[in-house]
Amino acid sequence: MEVLTLCDLTTAPAQPGTPAVSGPAAGSAGPDGLPLITLGASPGAGAMSLSAAAVERMIVEDAAGDGKAPVGGGPIPAYVWEGRRGYLWPTAAGELCHAEYSGLGLIRGCIAAADLPSGRTPGPDGITTALEENGALHVFLADLEDVRSLSCNGTAFTVTEVGRTRTPEGTRVYYTLRTPWWPTGSMTATVLRAEGTTADTLRLGPDRTDDPRTHHCA
Repeated sequence: MEVLTLCDLTTAPAQPGTPAVSGPAAGSAGPDGLPLITLGASPGAGAMSLSAAAVERMIVEDAAGDGKAPVGGGPIPAYVWEGRRGYLWPTAAGELCHAEYSGLGLIRGCIAAADLPSGRTPGPDGITTALEENGALHVFLADLEDVRSLSCNGTAFTVTEVGRTRTPEGTRVYYTLRTPWWPTGSMTATVLRAEGTTADTLRLGPDRTDDPRTHHCA
């Protein structure tokens, strides 16, 4: 998976009402091994100076410049959380891109088509994780099934469906999940498939025992 990038807002003048976007700086990977969105202290809801429509226009224009414009419509709004807006979209090349806007700027990254699930096998797969001191927000997908809930060591969490797209093999559904800690390991999913309800697994990545904010799910 590609690492998310942060567009520098200090190296080019902005047009009135629009953040300047310049070259990206490297990001990092999160405790679950997924691309990580972490911007330090939460900027708060008041830091989002642009409207949702303006953010979506900025994402489309910025992505189009790299040949990664959304197909099938604009970006899918995934979340508004801790002063941030998150979006997802597929590209014509089969990539899955994700972006986040806050008062600190625009972060954008894409997962290459070769690194995505084929879509032929039912199952969930992580996309990106946003971390805060008080917990984490996870964005994940599921192919050929609807995820009803996820649990960690017997504690169940509600998932939120944020959008659907078509793949050559069927339907891909996108979800968000909030946890009060940074989970690692794997979570048990209750899913609905064509043949009925069953269990599945969302793998979160390796343990990070050096950080007390992580929580192992088995």
